Amino acid sequence: MKTSILQSMQAAKSQKKLAILVDPDSLKLKHLDVLIRQLQKVAVDYLFVGGSLILEDQLHYCIQQLKRALNLPVILFPGSPLQVSKEADGILFLSLI
Repeated sequence: MKTSILQSMQAAKSQKKLAILVDPDSLKLKHLDVLIRQLQKVAVDYLFVGGSLILEDQLHYCIQQLKRALNLPVILFPGSPLQVSKEADGILFLSLI
């Protein structure tokens, strides 16, 4: 049976895990391939995607490219309710409260 993201995070309480936050506004899309290549070289467990503003509509594209290239769960770290995407595997609701 496949482990859910929640189960994986709950199990990680006693382990050291690495989550990387990707802010689509801070990341120029032309540099996304460079970031993906760097992430392929390290042991990343989770990708959080989001930011405080998301001024440009790059969120969905960024998530699609990360999921295409990396076999990692992509979890939204939204700064507002407008930063929700069906492309993501999960969402951190506490960051919206």
